[in-house]
Amino acid sequence: MKLQEKDFLVLLSADKIQQRVKQLAEQIERDIPTNIEAHFICTLKGGIVFFGDLIRAIHRPITLDFLIATSYGNSTETSGDVQIPLEPKDDITGRYVILVEDIVDTGLTLSRLTNLLSKQRPLALRIACLLDKPANRRIPIEINYTGFTINDEFVFGYGLDLKERYRHLPYLAALKQSSRRDRQ
Repeated sequence: MKLQEKDFLVLLSADKIQQRVKQLAEQIERDIPTNIEAHFICTLKGGIVFFGDLIRAIHRPITLDFLIATSYGNSTETSGDVQIPLEPKDDITGRYVILVEDIVDTGLTLSRLTNLLSKQRPLALRIACLLDKPANRRIPIEINYTGFTINDEFVFGYGLDLKERYRHLPYLAALKQSSRRDRQ
């Protein structure tokens, strides 16, 4: 599957994303108590680009961990069945944790992840997401740091995929209506 420019719209430019990531990093740094080392957990695969840019914009010591959570598979819609094939390795008991997510859609994945992480009794568990898509929310979720709120459309680029492709794009795009019908 190869996309052409006529198939998609750029929703958020690389410059606009980078500007917002910097603002989020500044906000997160202000919120973390000065005597606390924050522990950032990246939700793979989609969150990796956002995560990398966000942690590079943090100007204090932090620690990192990763997890994998999926409910989409090869589809453009969630299956509702959240799989967590890789859980974080580090103990987060008593730690100030920032869970970094690419997109919050139905809330199912994030609800499952926050329940999993909360069982370890972190000092704080904060959520940072690049994109919030509240139109599809099935479970209410508190998001502490949101990059952008978007409409109900399938997006890709900047870490998010379209059938495991196009994660490398420096911007965020959406399929045009005609292309969306052709690819389903």
